Amino acid sequence: MTVTYDYGVEADWREISSASTGTIGRSFTAGGQLSGWTRKVDGETLVTASYEYDKGRLRIETDQFGNKTRYDYDEFGRVFRVGPVSESDPDGPFLEGNYVEYSYDNIGRVLTESRHYIDSMSTNRVEVTTYDYSDSDGTQTVTNARNYATESSVSGLIASVRSPLQPNGGGYDDITNVTRTNQVIRNPAGLPTNYINPDGTQSIIEYRNSDTLGDAEQFPTLIRDESGRDRVYTYYEDGRLETSTDLTGQIETQFTYVDVPPGLMDDDDGYVEHLPDGGRLEVVDLPGPGSITYFYNLDGRLVRIERPGFGAYAVSDGDGDGELDFTPDGEPMTVSLPSGETVETMYHDDAKQVRFRTVTDVTAQETEKLEFQYDPNTQNLVRTVNLHQGVPGTSTVPENGDEAVYAYYDDANALHNGKLKSIIFASGMSISYEYDGVGRVGKISTKTGPTATPQDTIYEYDEVGNISKVHDPANASGFTSFTYDELGRLKTRTLPNGIFTKWTFDSRDRLTEIAHFENEDAGNPGEGVSLIVSFAYDHPARAVGEPHRITKTIADGTSTYIDLFYDDALRVLKEEYYDEANALERTIEYEYDDQGNRTSRTETVNGTPSQELYEINETDGYQLEKTSGPDGVLGDGNDLEYAHDDGGRVTGIPRDGGWTLEYNASGQVKSVTRANASDHAYEYDAFGRRISSNDGTNTVEFLIAPAAQRLGPGALDV
Repeated sequence: MTVTYDYGVEADWREISSASTGTIGRSFTAGGQLSGWTRKVDGETLVTASYEYDKGRLRIETDQFGNKTRYDYDEFGRVFRVGPVSESDPDGPFLEGNYVEYSYDNIGRVLTESRHYIDSMSTNRVEVTTYDYSDSDGTQTVTNARNYATESSVSGLIASVRSPLQPNGGGYDDITNVTRTNQVIRNPAGLPTNYINPDGTQSIIEYRNSDTLGDAEQFPTLIRDESGRDRVYTYYEDGRLETSTDLTGQIETQFTYVDVPPGLMDDDDGYVEHLPDGGRLEVVDLPGPGSITYFYNLDGRLVRIERPGFGAYAVSDGDGDGELDFTPDGEPMTVSLPSGETVETMYHDDAKQVRFRTVTDVTAQETEKLEFQYDPNTQNLVRTVNLHQGVPGTSTVPENGDEAVYAYYDDANALHNGKLKSIIFASGMSISYEYDGVGRVGKISTKTGPTATPQDTIYEYDEVGNISKVHDPANASGFTSFTYDELGRLKTRTLPNGIFTKWTFDSRDRLTEIAHFENEDAGNPGEGVSLIVSFAYDHPARAVGEPHRITKTIADGTSTYIDLFYDDALRVLKEEYYDEANALERTIEYEYDDQGNRTSRTETVNGTPSQELYEINETDGYQLEKTSGPDGVLGDGNDLEYAHDDGGRVTGIPRDGGWTLEYNASGQVKSVTRANASDHAYEYDAFGRRISSNDGTNTVEFLIAPAAQRLGPGALDV
């Protein structure tokens, strides 16, 4: 790849061009200060940022959407206020009273940071963070807007963080049973070697060449977790990874590499392979029979990946010109998948954004064609269309396709200019967004059709940005409320129907209990009354996070529990189930092969064992081929066999008379055919998110938010 710099007549570069970035430019004031950034898109030069100065200090910053931010200074030249202003009056008031204000001590250190804004409930908010410094030992203490403090200090090679603390007017007090100290020890080169937890357990890292100041942090040779389990890594002399192990420190993966000298090509198949060790990964030898092999062309670009039992991924010649298809920056344009499908991707010329993505099956039929459209000025996505949605195997294009249209706020004199405003789908379903003063989602409105009544979900936040309430769109007065402990961990949730849930954690943030109650105790906020059910999790002192006992307690106070036993790789070896009288009811034991595949499951009830065996594909070492069923015998004609396609995906499941699965080019299930039940079909949007499900009788459609939250009628799952 070639990178070109254009300096013009100046001493610093004005323009940089490369295949991967396109052309990026920058400009300067007469005094040499940066005044702007530009980008060339489809031949047009777009301003992506600009800066205005006053007496040499940054005064106005403008982004690609035209949003302006103003910086105000005090008499000593320190930033005093920062906030958004209108395009028409940049020297006027901050938009909607939204700004951040700073105060300083006598030597210029920040003492307070005050954020002013209007929240989603139209309430004026001021959230203050304070900073305290100790000149004697360099300790810094930060108190957040919830009035909980965190103290940071360094003594020699040991860095300590103590939190949360309660300010007392002149100092800071520990909070009983909550305050904790975490430490990091570094070696003389500054690399972290020990992470020490509040309970004294620690994880350890050792490095290759740990006594140097180079990039040794990228080359750990041993990582030991709090339970004493090791992962071990070795390297070639030039620093490339050679081997790695699992948590047992024994099962090893081997990495080998290949050079791709210019002009050298294998004449037999067009791929370079089996050359002397060099810079590109060639083979990953996995534990057991499996391995992954990588092939490159003479430019060093990856063109093929092979794995036994999983077929091959290969860049192909989609346009028939005799050459493999890549963009100038090396992105593959035509790819053959292990499943036999071909995916062709077309890009916009300069923006490097996907324009079309076309999928062709083994019969040379286009089964999917996605189109992406962007705003030429802001580069925001404005439209996606699946031109073949609903008509697989044909080239017939529906009039509108499966379309989604994106709209954005467009007013440089108001907040949120350039942020996503709405998405409207071809079905008439839609989703729209409103934001609070600091840009958080304040309201989501969903509609099931063009004339449907909007269902509004409103979000409130606490002083540090945690969601505190979610207002139920199906009940104007109903909401779900959340509280958080002093460390910001979820503490309680109250549903609109009054159901109250409490979470408890230990000093290492491991969950120790979830308890559900009929109501919160009005006389003792934060506690529940009328237990429904609770689950308690016991962790040995050195356990990383997996519970070794789970105890279930129901409303009448009786409890049952499960004891769990693990191997060094955190695989469950045995489960023991006990009843209300602490009597053992049943056990389940598991065995594994060297690759970590489960090979047997033995359940014992009242002293009588029942075993199920699992057979793994001998070629790839990972695919489950058959199970014995409850008779515990493989090969007796009663086995349950699983089918796989050339890409290694499960296509047949021996359940309820047999299930057959089909996939799209992205590897997502598009249909399930069931012998003794109704079939299911699934559709996905341009980003691979499921948008509909059909069970043969009913179709359920989903609205999908950009962050992939799934929105159902009248509800939001977050």
